[in-house]
Amino acid sequence: MNPRQPHTARAHKALTHELFALERTGEFDQALNALRGIWEDTTEMPFVEGLDGRMSAEIYLRCGALIGFLGHIRQIPTS
Repeated sequence: MNPRQPHTARAHKALTHELFALERTGEFDQALNALRGIWEDTTEMPFVEGLDGRMSAEIYLRCGALIGFLGHIRQIPTS
């Protein structure tokens, strides 16, 4: 964690918990909306600059799970 930006790390940790809960309840559209600012274009990688390795990995995991679920449900070819 970057000690100069503890609020950013806390915000991302709260976001990952929210995303996990939304995924588990099937609220994939809400989860995608929650990622605005980190993952504007789902054909690109999420923006994780400035996050430590663990938090970056968690963001990638949540984004991958989300697009995987949505891609399966909606038959999105690029998912």
